[in-house]
Amino acid sequence: MFNKRNIFIGVALLLFGGAAYIVWMQFGHLWTDRIGAQLGLYVGVVVGAMTLPIVRDPTVSGRVMIGAVVGLLLMGFIQLLEFSELMQGVPGFLPTGEMALLGQFGLSTVTRLLYGVGGGILLALLITVPQWVVLGALAGVAVGSITGGLFHALLLSQGIALSRELFLLLVGLLTLSLFAMLGFSSD
Repeated sequence: MFNKRNIFIGVALLLFGGAAYIVWMQFGHLWTDRIGAQLGLYVGVVVGAMTLPIVRDPTVSGRVMIGAVVGLLLMGFIQLLEFSELMQGVPGFLPTGEMALLGQFGLSTVTRLLYGVGGGILLALLITVPQWVVLGALAGVAVGSITGGLFHALLLSQGIALSRELFLLLVGLLTLSLFAMLGFSSD
């Protein structure tokens, strides 16, 4: 697992990541001032870090599923604790204001559960194939920021306003489709 080639690849990726970070700190404001490019950058890192290792090393799919389930269960337990705290002392009949609060809690629960699944997958991949995670994250920075910037400019030109979560979801799907079309497969 830790032979000379893997150590060399890891060190090279860390050096490349450090150099990219220094360049981004110096000149990143020129291309990340747009909110679409910034959000695309974040989505690209996550999508690239999760997609490339799964595509390049198909043996990690079982560990990815275990990570997803563990992340889902952990975040579900946290949300259950928050729900019990929210419902403590509430009578059987809920007034309208508390029903709206409960509906908002349901929407945030779904979002947090998806974040838990993504975090569990990312952690499982980071433990098993860290070199592909770093390489995928670096590739995702470029693809995601370009996709997010162009998609945000397209939406602005058409006068379409999306919520932040929907924009992140659509940019993530576009970035994932670009990863698939550019041929980042194991063949």
